[in-house]
Amino acid sequence: MAVQITTDCVEEIIKFLANDVKTLHSCLLVNRSWCRLTVPILWSNPWKYKSEIGEDQFNQSMTMILLSFIPVNTRELLRQHYRNAVIDFPPAQTPLFEYTSYCQYLPTCVVRQLWNEIEKRNGLAYSIPDYVRYFYIKHIYMMFINSSSNIKHLELPQHMRLIDFLECKEGLSQLHVLECNANHDSVSFFEIAEICRNLQKLIVDCDQDNEGLAMLIKKQHGLEYLEIASLEGYECPIIGVALKSQDTTLAHIRLGVLACISPSLLCSFVNLKTLQFDLIDLGASYVKEILEHANFPYLEILDIFGINCEVHINLFTRLIEQTQSTLQRLYWNEVTKPSEDDLRLYFEVIAHNCPNLKFITIPYMNHMIDLLGEMLTLCQRLEGMKIVVCEVVNEITLFQILGRKASRNLSLINLSEGWWFSHSSLEEFFILWREKKPMIFICPKVTMQDREETIEVVQKYLKEGVIKEFIDIAFDMNHIRWIKDSWRIGPAYDR
Repeated sequence: MAVQITTDCVEEIIKFLANDVKTLHSCLLVNRSWCRLTVPILWSNPWKYKSEIGEDQFNQSMTMILLSFIPVNTRELLRQHYRNAVIDFPPAQTPLFEYTSYCQYLPTCVVRQLWNEIEKRNGLAYSIPDYVRYFYIKHIYMMFINSSSNIKHLELPQHMRLIDFLECKEGLSQLHVLECNANHDSVSFFEIAEICRNLQKLIVDCDQDNEGLAMLIKKQHGLEYLEIASLEGYECPIIGVALKSQDTTLAHIRLGVLACISPSLLCSFVNLKTLQFDLIDLGASYVKEILEHANFPYLEILDIFGINCEVHINLFTRLIEQTQSTLQRLYWNEVTKPSEDDLRLYFEVIAHNCPNLKFITIPYMNHMIDLLGEMLTLCQRLEGMKIVVCEVVNEITLFQILGRKASRNLSLINLSEGWWFSHSSLEEFFILWREKKPMIFICPKVTMQDREETIEVVQKYLKEGVIKEFIDIAFDMNHIRWIKDSWRIGPAYDR
């Protein structure tokens, strides 16, 4: 006798498949009930399937679908505002589902794509006035926001005030993630502050202070995530004071390009769990000042991306010692060569203070081989490591320790530039790895002595499944899509 799966169970199964567009498409075709459960999941953020489907095919199909659902009265308004051109929309349809009402994530690129298609279809690209373009784009936003109270992630369009969406206030009441520019006029932010009180994440390009944005920040009941980038690097004290009002809940911060909040303010966020720096050259002194004075007892993740941002290893050791065994990831690009004593202390602190460690960056010297083995033995949750060599390395010994001591969880190894290893020593390493989880092997080809033979070894163990993926890169893993996607912080509406 067949067992009937309850609707609740089916819904949970389909939610689990949210990133598998092919399987979701199959679910649509099972029956009417499965279709009703699948459509809201597919349309919560359909843009994330673009790369899997193919960008051209996706853009063309999605644009035609959405244009066909623009209401007849809106089409007429658009035609009236530009009588000199015939606006050719696809035939109006009554959809089986109100697809736009399910959208949780609305990026500006979606609206631009729709508008570009209108211009392309009607030959308006070089003739339409800006005020007409503004009118069209406003109504495209309204098509999404008016039909939905589900919008959770919104990119606030430049040069458009919220007052343009007065009918849509209810549609923004559940906003959890806001992307914006501090150059936006303060009035818009004051308007948003009256509607949105439950932002979890704020992503802001910040090159000037803004009282409206500061008020929006202060009004939030539990801001957890902040991504803030500045091209100019001017300090914004008004926004800084507003952020301080969120210090009990703000736990994840990413700083980009140049810093616009003071080091003393950043150090005051003692509840931080994630701190990511993605700064250009001028950021080195800023990062050092933070690491010299900060005390983040609950810190789980510290990432330092960017270039020319060398930091002495003692500062990392100091920071690790102050955590309450919470550290899960410590990543940085460039390493100042440490003394043997400083490196020894770094290994010892990691081995005895990081039971939950999943990823670590390690400067390596031959004398540290026993300490590396101890760390691998004690850190059984370790999933990935970046090894930066500081002298000519005995690669045979290092590969043997990695192959024999690494836990079964370790599945990503990044070997940086600066050493040379032979294809035979690498093959011995892969042989030792056969009983472990398939490895993502990140290593620049310039480190290989006999490159052709070494690449043949890599290809051999890729076919065997010992290596899951080989990536030829030297330093910044932030540019590897696998890392970039899995290391993002904040709510996952846009993933």
